[in-house]
Amino acid sequence: MHTRSGWTLLELVAVMTLLAIVTAGAAFTLRAPLRAGRVQSQIDTVLMADRAARSHARRFGQSARLEFQWAANPTLSVLRGTSGGQNRLLRRIDSLIEVQTPASPQTSDKTAIAIDPAGRSPTYAMCFSVPSGDESWVVVAGETGQPIFNLTERDVDELWELLEESETGP
Repeated sequence: MHTRSGWTLLELVAVMTLLAIVTAGAAFTLRAPLRAGRVQSQIDTVLMADRAARSHARRFGQSARLEFQWAANPTLSVLRGTSGGQNRLLRRIDSLIEVQTPASPQTSDKTAIAIDPAGRSPTYAMCFSVPSGDESWVVVAGETGQPIFNLTERDVDELWELLEESETGP
């Protein structure tokens, strides 16, 4: 009687096919959470740049500016100092769709948020594309830099109206 050792070609092909199916299923299942993590990472990058620019402005008594550009790839630049270009930091922000302030909704390929030497800026809102295909807005309060997450465009429009009313009075 002959005993067999090893695997047949058919058995190896069957195992490889099962592994391919499991791997494809895992990749498809993990795609949305990975994209959501990337979007959150980009939101965190913008908020970190905002905090760093505010901190720099307060510490050195110099103005700073956040610039969002949409020409080819959405990018964020941080400009520190009065010469308008010291310590420029560039970050690519793929999921950023637009940035608005109460005074000027985005109309061009570039939006700048000025930060005064006291670390204050106008309140601004950023719209990000999330994995579900929807939009998620993040508002950054001008006085404090505190973010408000997961807003809709309607929420942002209502906020702009409230800010406008508070500036003009009752």
